[in-house]
Amino acid sequence: MPIRKLRFSIRTLIAVTALVAIGIVAWQYVNRPPPPTSAWEAFLLGVTTLQETGDRKLAARQFDAVEALFPNSEYKTDSLELAQQLRILMAEDRAWREPSDPQQLPLLQQIKYHIHHLRDVNCYQLSLPGRCHVLTDFGNDYNAAIALHEIGEPAIPYLIPLLKDRRPIRSVGCWRNLAKYRTVLRYQDAAIQIINELFPELAYNPAYFSIESKQKQAEVIGQIENWWKQKSTEYKRSHTRNSHDNK
Repeated sequence: MPIRKLRFSIRTLIAVTALVAIGIVAWQYVNRPPPPTSAWEAFLLGVTTLQETGDRKLAARQFDAVEALFPNSEYKTDSLELAQQLRILMAEDRAWREPSDPQQLPLLQQIKYHIHHLRDVNCYQLSLPGRCHVLTDFGNDYNAAIALHEIGEPAIPYLIPLLKDRRPIRSVGCWRNLAKYRTVLRYQDAAIQIINELFPELAYNPAYFSIESKQKQAEVIGQIENWWKQKSTEYKRSHTRNSHDNK
């Protein structure tokens, strides 16, 4: 092909590509969703994005918009915290290296793997009124909360520190659909639900641990820490006795 024709073809291709790009941008602009008209709509948009798509970057921007557009709303505090915590998750995601075969990892590494992926637990509330349970099987290929529950007692020492963890997951609860609020579950909600299922004798079953007062959270965490310390001590004593008896 002559050089002149080749140059013409390249210029034509560039021009066509530019026109297509402009067309896509124009289509997106025309078909963009209308801006939220209330703080509730703005907050719900962020919650829905997180739960339905898992796009933490977009959800964080949408929670930022709640404060920017409706600075005096009741959703401001939660929106700011959710945006901040989502950015923490995004930084962790960038540093994360997914193992090729998690099932082949040593038990401790499996526990850490599942804890990392609690952020992706995507459960829905099945009854109104009711609660969102992270151990509900929605037919997904993988649920990190269920995996930790299946590991059982060895996971407890690693779940207890999560009782203070405010990082959000993709599970959401509400009192009723018409109620203008949604609770985005946190790592601490997942942790206490798993612990409660493993050891019902703890008998602590709040709607959502993350919305309890700091005082109540500290009280419950202290009780669970003391319970686990006592249980661990009893296990060590029993293990020591069995070792002596077998000699």
